[in-house]
Amino acid sequence: MADPLLLQPFYEALSALARAYQLRDRSTLLVEGVTVTECYALEAVIRDPGCSVTAVARELGLNKSSASRAILALEGRGLLRRAEDPTEHRAVRLQSTARGRALHRRVVTRVVAEYRGLLASISPPRRRQLVDTLGRLAEVTRKRLA
Repeated sequence: MADPLLLQPFYEALSALARAYQLRDRSTLLVEGVTVTECYALEAVIRDPGCSVTAVARELGLNKSSASRAILALEGRGLLRRAEDPTEHRAVRLQSTARGRALHRRVVTRVVAEYRGLLASISPPRRRQLVDTLGRLAEVTRKRLA
């Protein structure tokens, strides 16, 4: 039977890519002493300073309990801090620390160096198409999971 959407090859390619990056993420982050979830949580707070634990959970597609555990671990390592919300005293806002931002920069620098090697083998027009397609795929996936 014809597969005009290329579902099986898409499944295989995306699965292989996800597995490779999950392994890469784990080994890269082990050096820094954080888990993949903790690193994504730190990145969410760096992107949205002053956000809540609930916002981090929503951004990462986690339940609030899992997000809270990741935040607590990051806070314990001095990578994040909680600040009282000035308008709602029971709420807390999350801020990255200088140490957290430095760790994030090291991770991003390492990963971007890997990407340089990968993308150098792809022509500039195909590179642009790849980035656009991955961005669109991520956007559609985020909307479907919301």
